[in-house]
Amino acid sequence: MLADWRWVWTELGTALMVLSVAESGWAMFTGSYQRAIHLHHLIGVSRGLALVFIAAILLAQLTSCVTLMVPTIYLTTGTIAPGAALVGTLWFEALLFGDMADTAHVVRCACLTATAVMLALFRFDRQARNAAAQLPTSGALLAAESRIRRTCTSLRTGVLFPPVALVTLLLAVYKNPFWSAKGILFEWYHGRFQMAVGLAALMLLLAGQDTRAHVVVGERLERVYDWCMKHKEDVLGQPRAERWLGAKKAL
Repeated sequence: MLADWRWVWTELGTALMVLSVAESGWAMFTGSYQRAIHLHHLIGVSRGLALVFIAAILLAQLTSCVTLMVPTIYLTTGTIAPGAALVGTLWFEALLFGDMADTAHVVRCACLTATAVMLALFRFDRQARNAAAQLPTSGALLAAESRIRRTCTSLRTGVLFPPVALVTLLLAVYKNPFWSAKGILFEWYHGRFQMAVGLAALMLLLAGQDTRAHVVVGERLERVYDWCMKHKEDVLGQPRAERWLGAKKAL
């Protein structure tokens, strides 16, 4: 159950990040000619060369997203290089098109950067892979992974962040209907929606590093079940039954 839930939160966070980048990339693709004109006036390059720049950014983002989503690829290439490429293109795009002045866009880029860093560290079990390949199981990356997992476990991110991420997404859909807006209102809603998706993706990645979430949730569910059964026994006049509660103790 521990491995399953950590895998679920990691995959959901990755999918949200990829959807955010894909939706933003589609918007850039559909408005590529206007963006090329912007670059033409901003840095003086020709419109054709500006379109080449935009195509290169989109291709790099597409390649990075596919690499991070397909196990056969990221187990071969690793996750650090595609994550770094994705982060680089996101900030380069923000700097190139003047989005650094938009707080929501900067927060989105910061959240996606942190998500990419988390994926570079936790997309697969590096310690188990090193042990299987008879490689050293100590190092800076493994130490960083251990510290982050301990911090997430102490903060109970696996219990708190998934419902908060869900509420964040629902509020983003309700408060920022960019699909039905036009003009400057579209840009405003779209930026806030993208920021919420990036924040939710980061929260799910952090939730996936809580190694005791299943224990805490399981104990709470057992206590709720025990209360319900006691109430049923009192109502029906049945004798009290003994039920096991709590995590097993190590002998």
